Amino acid sequence: MKPSSNPEERPEGIRHARLLPGHWRGSRARQALVCAAFAAVAQVAFAAGGGAADSPIPVSGSGPVPAGAARWEPLTPAAWPSLTRSLPRPSIVVFTASWCGTCPAIVTALAEHARGLTPPARLVVVMIDGERQAERSTLHGADRLFRLRGDEAALRHAVNPRWRGLVPHVALLGADRDPPVFVDGMPSAGQLARWAGH
Repeated sequence: MKPSSNPEERPEGIRHARLLPGHWRGSRARQALVCAAFAAVAQVAFAAGGGAADSPIPVSGSGPVPAGAARWEPLTPAAWPSLTRSLPRPSIVVFTASWCGTCPAIVTALAEHARGLTPPARLVVVMIDGERQAERSTLHGADRLFRLRGDEAALRHAVNPRWRGLVPHVALLGADRDPPVFVDGMPSAGQLARWAGH
């Protein structure tokens, strides 16, 4: 059965979906909107909870964060397993994209948190849309910067088959070589404390 071209005869959801421009119906725009909404909710939850153990860590920096890595390195999906074996532990790997408006603040907050751990964790940033990378200056505090060279879906599958492409996607690599702990969005202070063993 062909849908009616008359807007009054279409179901409510279909009628309103047509009100959005085509680029807002695309997956990247939805992901950016979800990313921004997640960060806003996380900030409100942290402020309301007074920084409880399972509240997000604040994403506004309280102090200076070192400039970090000097250059972008390429990363292919096939290289992910060897990268995880070669990284010093503990490490925090943040997968981000140039269209994610909240990711730079989250990277900065994670850099501050990583340096406060004993032993300090390394912070690694992977830009999944490698050809359209964000300016390095917006990613303060990363020890290493990678940009994807290859297929984004193949990288997501190599990293975590359950990852559906939302960013930031965080991989927490523990000191004891256990499998990574994956978090969509900003990890809570409680998640980071449990991961770090505090």
